[in-house]
Amino acid sequence: PWTTAEGEGYNVINKRFEELMEKYKKEVWPAYPPEDRPPFAPPGILIDIHPYPTPAEVGRLVSFRFLENDYYGGVHGLCRAWVETYDVTTGERLAFNDFFSDPEEAEARIQAEIQRQVEADRETYGWLFYEGHINPGVISLFDRELVYPVEDGFEVFYQWYSIGGHAFGAPTFLIPWEVLEGVTDSSVFGTAPEPGSFTLSQEKGEFYGRDGKLVYEYDISLPFFHDIRGTNVSISRYYQEWMTELVESAEESARDTLLYADEQEVFFRHKGYLLLHAGPTFCNGDGLLQIRGTRESYGAGAAHPLHGTFSHTFDRFTGELIELPDLFTDWEGAKEVIWEAIHPQILERFPGYPPEGPAGHALEQLDQNPVFFLETEGLTIHYNEYDIAAYVYGPSEFFVPKELWESLVYPDYLPILNYYP
Repeated sequence: PWTTAEGEGYNVINKRFEELMEKYKKEVWPAYPPEDRPPFAPPGILIDIHPYPTPAEVGRLVSFRFLENDYYGGVHGLCRAWVETYDVTTGERLAFNDFFSDPEEAEARIQAEIQRQVEADRETYGWLFYEGHINPGVISLFDRELVYPVEDGFEVFYQWYSIGGHAFGAPTFLIPWEVLEGVTDSSVFGTAPEPGSFTLSQEKGEFYGRDGKLVYEYDISLPFFHDIRGTNVSISRYYQEWMTELVESAEESARDTLLYADEQEVFFRHKGYLLLHAGPTFCNGDGLLQIRGTRESYGAGAAHPLHGTFSHTFDRFTGELIELPDLFTDWEGAKEVIWEAIHPQILERFPGYPPEGPAGHALEQLDQNPVFFLETEGLTIHYNEYDIAAYVYGPSEFFVPKELWESLVYPDYLPILNYYP
């Protein structure tokens, strides 16, 4: 996990996971040298480590439950889970004894509650019983290090193989708050710091020719969320991956430009560049988050720059990127409504063009997730330069009033619109 939130506590947590990453990188090595490898052995060791499920936040505490799966060529991987809980204001790591004013009583109540849940659900936990009773010692295998706070209480889990075979995984039990009333130290939870919407992460690069003149540069700013909630982690990861792709592409363009300049011994009157910046973020109802931005690029020696606008819409509950058809319960019906609204606007924007011109391209792109903006009054479909017409026409936007399509939108994606600068 990683967070861009500012504060000493967040810095300490990030450092912990940086160190953990380095530790595991050093521990990955081939299971056997190739010449000694038996026929059944894999090419090497597979170590898969990730937080699962998403981080749990309670007040100023955040808990990460990790799953490690090491594979050496057996029937299945060797699974292990562990949990780490931190105070985000200080970076201090907390454990079982920190959560409770009376740890011994808390452990006794947790074990009793686990036994109650197992007894009440013999269909699920039948493998824990022997001759009608829970196997001796099963509940006592409880491990204080595998307890962490969640919204509804405390989760407790058991390791693979501790109380069942590999197929049973890591059995997990929820201990409601009321079970531990009177022994839970609520002061350690406190209040979480108020997170901002997002911060912009910036990458820049400059490349100079042999004559010392600037030949190519890039300046990219993309959002990264301040908090570490599961959905925002997914969205930030999307932009981290996109940032990597953009920087690699920009640096490849820079190398090509420098190589061409050296080989042809030409002088570029204008430098090449890529400028890409995320703009404001919009919260469209309870279910959507929309982030907009602009892009401008110039290939050295080209006739003109290229300009574009982008808009990314995410499901706030899942972090999934939402395309235009995903908004509607009936996309074919919604597409017909949208087209009937924007078709006359296209004909007015491009008089004299044949049907297969801008209108034909615009209709084709409706199924290819065009740039769209959800506004207070309706939906705007945005076409960038060259999308449906020549560069000289610039971008084009066409508006569809909300009353025409709102009955076809999933309820979670309405109402529209709240704005956060």
